[in-house]
Amino acid sequence: MDFVNHEELLVRRRAGLGSNGRTIRLAQEEVAARGLDLRVEPPDVLEIERRATRKELAIHALHQMHPLALQMGVPLRRLDDAEPDHTLPAELKGAWEAWQKAGARLEDARSYLHGYIHTSHRQESLSHAPEASGVRRVFANRAVSVFDASREAQDG
Repeated sequence: MDFVNHEELLVRRRAGLGSNGRTIRLAQEEVAARGLDLRVEPPDVLEIERRATRKELAIHALHQMHPLALQMGVPLRRLDDAEPDHTLPAELKGAWEAWQKAGARLEDARSYLHGYIHTSHRQESLSHAPEASGVRRVFANRAVSVFDASREAQDG
């Protein structure tokens, strides 16, 4: 199984260059020399950096959510530890445990889990785009109540 995944980061938008074949070819040569990809979205040319990231971190989330879903009555098959899609690689287990021992601070996660965490944001998507000032405001959801699996099991 291939776990390689790529995230795309917009490096630069060249406004107005995507309508002319000559300027597109020149931009292709220039960005290729710098190891970047080029995407034409008329009338613009976008310089894109592609970074490989690994998807195994999603397996950790699967192991966290699966028992909770079963507890709530979701009809799921058991996770097969022999199945590569269900097994955390030893390297990730070690990195995860080291991060947990260090306090599991979100701001430290990249130091321990580099290569597993996607760092891009969708600049070209309206829902994720920064404001005109370039500042991205975050509106955190507030839970009305918190699900506590241990309390649910007792109340069962």
